[in-house]
Amino acid sequence: MITNLRPIFKTALVLTACILGTNAGRADNPTANSVSQNVEMPYSITSTKLGADMEGKTVYMSIYDTNQKVDSAIVKDGMFLIEGKIPESAHARLDLGREYANFIAGEGDVTVDFEKHLPVKGNDINMAYNRLMTELKESDDKYFAMVDSLDKSGISKAEKLEKIRSLFEEYKPVWSKKFKDLAWENGNNGLGYVAVMKYYDLINNDHKMWEELYDGLSPWIKSHRQIKRVNKLMEAASATSEGNMFADLTGETVDGKEAKLSDYVGHGKYVLVDFWASWCGPCIAEAKATLIPLHEKYSGSENFMILGAATWDNKAQTIKAIEKHGYKWEQLINLGETPMSVYGFSGIPQIILFDPEGRIVSRSLRGDNLVNEVEKVAKLPAK
Repeated sequence: MITNLRPIFKTALVLTACILGTNAGRADNPTANSVSQNVEMPYSITSTKLGADMEGKTVYMSIYDTNQKVDSAIVKDGMFLIEGKIPESAHARLDLGREYANFIAGEGDVTVDFEKHLPVKGNDINMAYNRLMTELKESDDKYFAMVDSLDKSGISKAEKLEKIRSLFEEYKPVWSKKFKDLAWENGNNGLGYVAVMKYYDLINNDHKMWEELYDGLSPWIKSHRQIKRVNKLMEAASATSEGNMFADLTGETVDGKEAKLSDYVGHGKYVLVDFWASWCGPCIAEAKATLIPLHEKYSGSENFMILGAATWDNKAQTIKAIEKHGYKWEQLINLGETPMSVYGFSGIPQIILFDPEGRIVSRSLRGDNLVNEVEKVAKLPAK
């Protein structure tokens, strides 16, 4: 995933009830009623009664960690049955047309509900997963209700964002502890895997928080493909955190000449680098709301400049977007996916401020916080 499609603060709300882990899944529990490595785990999946419009359609089962389809069945008389074995407990998904349901596979008999997108019958692991995802949905619903309320309150955009950020900072420790406990208590089943990925979504590239979790994870969870991927991103984020020197990137200028990040960073100016893409709606919105006004105000400054860094984008589409949206600042394009692995991020826009020597001042800047940070450290005149 490149674009950070989830709202930044979407999951930043209090859980209204305790999400309980299940000791049956503890890695240190010798009587664990769950996965053991090198033992095939059975699954038998069905659903609540399906409508006539689903008759004859194929249900596909896939595993999130590998993104691979592993089984399928045909709907007959409003029902289906998928049975088999997999090597280990796993976070899985069923797709039926445009409908889907998530569950933990390899945990015996499970009944899913495509309207709720969850298992509604199954063992302790799947019922704990149901409680987790139900709590999260309730929190999301409360979030959107509060956002709607703020939209109608008449307060300024800055005040609104500050209230949302305050809410996030208040509940972030609560959420992180719940996910961390679930991950550590379910070190050998798919619920633990889910908790780790939810924790990663929550911490927004905070490598220190990731290290707190990762050090206590079971070897089994650490062995998963996506966990390895995230850990590499977090290692890169740590290496390029505030205070560290920039890491170089090679791309092109708009006119096709080879260019590097080092051609702009570390040459006596504060450089605000915007990692973006032409297809990224939030990137375009951030540029319109923040970067264009900032550039108009400080273009020609001897102490500051903006640099666009097109990430995972088609060169022609990048150039077209630059012209369409009126970006007047320098651009380093055709960078591919490299910035993600080098700077350890999975969502854009990712905006980083570098000092005149090339050290990283701040990461993940947005909106008024971005403007305030630039004006403060670069000693530019305030608004």
